[in-house]
Amino acid sequence: METYKELCQILKSNSILFLEDSDVIELSAVTELLVDFFEREKIIYEVVQDNKCRIDLYQSNFIIFSNYSSFLERVNKNILSKDILIFEDQDLRTLYWQPSVGKTYLNFIETGSIKFFENIICYFDLLDFLKEQEHKEDNVFYFVDHFSWDQRVIVFTSLKKEGKLTLSFPLNVPNLQNITSFKAKIENFKKAFEEKNKHLPKFIKSELFNFLHKESKGNRFLVFIDKLDEIVSIAEQNFEIYLSDLTLDNLKKEYIEYKDKYYQQLRDILSKITSQIIALPLSITASAFATYKTFDNPFLLTIIIIAFFAFTIYSLFNLRLQLEDVKDIENSAEIDFNKIKSSNFFVKYPDELFIFENITLKIRQRVKLLCNSIYSYYFTLSITNLLFVSFAILQLGLEKRYLYFVITVLMLLSIFFFSFIFFYDTKNEDKH
Repeated sequence: METYKELCQILKSNSILFLEDSDVIELSAVTELLVDFFEREKIIYEVVQDNKCRIDLYQSNFIIFSNYSSFLERVNKNILSKDILIFEDQDLRTLYWQPSVGKTYLNFIETGSIKFFENIICYFDLLDFLKEQEHKEDNVFYFVDHFSWDQRVIVFTSLKKEGKLTLSFPLNVPNLQNITSFKAKIENFKKAFEEKNKHLPKFIKSELFNFLHKESKGNRFLVFIDKLDEIVSIAEQNFEIYLSDLTLDNLKKEYIEYKDKYYQQLRDILSKITSQIIALPLSITASAFATYKTFDNPFLLTIIIIAFFAFTIYSLFNLRLQLEDVKDIENSAEIDFNKIKSSNFFVKYPDELFIFENITLKIRQRVKLLCNSIYSYYFTLSITNLLFVSFAILQLGLEKRYLYFVITVLMLLSIFFFSFIFFYDTKNEDKH
């Protein structure tokens, strides 16, 4: 940097002329000190007639421009890889760009407020990236339909009514902002084309038509750069809505499958209980008939009573297992619903949870109805079987006090079994 600083001091202290058509700076007088400095710093120069000295603008390690406008007319991507001196910018200040560290210096003092060189690099980077997105035969979707360096146009096509959108970029670098950096928005734009965002570029292309179609052809590219953040942001929002719709459809489909599975399981249990209820009158009738036929054979009648009592106990335990199955179905439905409820989608769109809450509520109602059916069947089975056993015992000719004792024992057993079932039910309710 000290070399460039000293060179600028020499140029400003002498009468100079920028001959940019010849790519040289002409000094009106040459001295031995100047020659020594040029030789020492390996600056390309030549001494011409009338004791004048000419320095090449394009040196091996750096390039000199007379002013801001001259730089914009001559700059290209390759130039930016060398150190650059803009001898006098619009405010008569010297700008120095050091590409090795990516820093800008104002009057050889580092400054972060001037984004001039950084934005020009981003400008060329954006053009190169758009060229990479040009139509390729092996791609189903292509962001840019046509890109021409010679004609300096970028063409986008769409199925929208506008059909075609043409952006022209100038031969020279446009006068970009110096204060606001474009780097972040360009990087954000490029990230939108990563593999994980496979369909996002389609939405960005659609927004280009919305933002740029009404702009004049020559002004569109600058508006494109200026509005790039807004274009990408709106495209991402639309893309998120698109993905959310897909996510919602998938969730609905998956949860409806769960609902159908739970409904089928509940129907199976209800079918078993219904079969048992239908069979109950037949079994009572058959047992009563058998008891009536054997009332004169106490031994055989006792066997029938014991067998019927064992059948009753088995039926009650079977009801308990069916109640357990119903509760397992309810727990599974709640777990599935809680998983869906905690998904990121419903954090963003809580209103969409309503449909899943309705499905879960219907499952709970079915579970409650089936549990009530099981309880009702329990009481029906207990009372009818108790009456039958009482009738059978009467056939044995026992005294009333023994009859009352046996009926009391049976009632206590019925209460015990019911409490066992109810306790199990309450325990599961507590888990919720």
